[in-house]
Amino acid sequence: HCKIIVTQPRRICAISLAERVAEERGERVGDVVGYSVRLQSRLSHHTVLLFCTLGVLLRRLESDPNLEEVTHVFVDEVHERSVEVDLVLLALRRLLKRRPALKLILMSATLESRLLSSYFNRAPVLNIRGRTFPVKTLFLEDALELTQHRVDKFADWAARVRSTTMRYTGRTSFSGIPASQGKCYQAEDLSPHTVKGRYSDYSSGVQDALASLDPDAVNYALAAELVLHFLVSSSTTSADAGGKAGKGLAGAILVFLAGFKEIQKMRAALEELEPKFKQEPHCSWLLTLHSTLSSGEQRRVFERPPTGVQKVVLATNIA
Repeated sequence: HCKIIVTQPRRICAISLAERVAEERGERVGDVVGYSVRLQSRLSHHTVLLFCTLGVLLRRLESDPNLEEVTHVFVDEVHERSVEVDLVLLALRRLLKRRPALKLILMSATLESRLLSSYFNRAPVLNIRGRTFPVKTLFLEDALELTQHRVDKFADWAARVRSTTMRYTGRTSFSGIPASQGKCYQAEDLSPHTVKGRYSDYSSGVQDALASLDPDAVNYALAAELVLHFLVSSSTTSADAGGKAGKGLAGAILVFLAGFKEIQKMRAALEELEPKFKQEPHCSWLLTLHSTLSSGEQRRVFERPPTGVQKVVLATNIA
C-alpha cells in the first residue's frame, strides 16, 4: 500500500508537475496521478500520487488530522518561509509523533539542511546532485552599456533633484513606510563627480545615464531595450547555428515584475519599442503570468512558439 502527497507552493507548479508525471507514465491526469488546487482538482479513487498546494494539505489536515491513508508526504520548496509553510511543518512535526511510520520528505535547493534536520529530531539529510547551468550576472551599468540607453530627463525614472554641483545625500526607506519611521538606509551617492570615479571602466554614456537615473524608480524603457537586445542576440545565434526546423528560436525570456500593474507597464514599453509585439504571431507569445489568470491561461507559458518566434513571459513571483 502506498499513497503519496506532494505539495507545491503554487497551483501552476502542482498542475504542471502532475501533467508531466502522468505524461511520462503514459497515463491521463486524474487516474493514478492527480492534482488538487483551490477550486480545481483532477483525481479519483485510483489516485495514489497527488500533487497539491499547501493550502489544500492544510484543509485536509483539518478534516483528517492523522492523514490515515497517506504513507508519504513530500513538501517541496520549504525554504519559502511563508505562513502556510510554517503551519504545515508544525502540523507534520506533531503528526510524526502520532504516526512515526509516516514518511516525510522535505525538499529544497537552498535551505540550511542542518537547521531543518534538528527541528525534526535530527532527521537524516540526503544530498542529490542536480544539473547546473551557466549563469551570467549583469548589473545596471552592464545593461546600460549593452543597450547604449539614454535617460529621458522627463521620464518617471529620471532624477529630479540631483545637479552637477550637489551630491545626492537623501535617505531612502525600502520598507514602504515613511523615512521618518523604521530603519532607513543611506542612498548611494550618484552625483556625476562620484559616478565618473567609480565607473571609470565604462563609457561616458553609461556614466551620464547613471548620474541621471532615480535609483528608487523602475526604468521600463531600459528593461524593454534589454529584452530586445537579447531577442536580437538569440536570433543571430540561432541563425548562425542553422536553427532546426519546427522549433522556435533558442530559449525564452522571463521577466520578473512586482505585480500586475508593473506587468502592464512593461508590456506597453515593449510594444512601443518594438511594433511587432502588436502583430501576430509575436503578440500571442508576449505572455503574462500572474495569480489572477486561469490555470489554462497559465499553462500557455509551457507551450513552444512556432518557428521564428521567441517567447517572452512577463511574470510575478508566481513563476
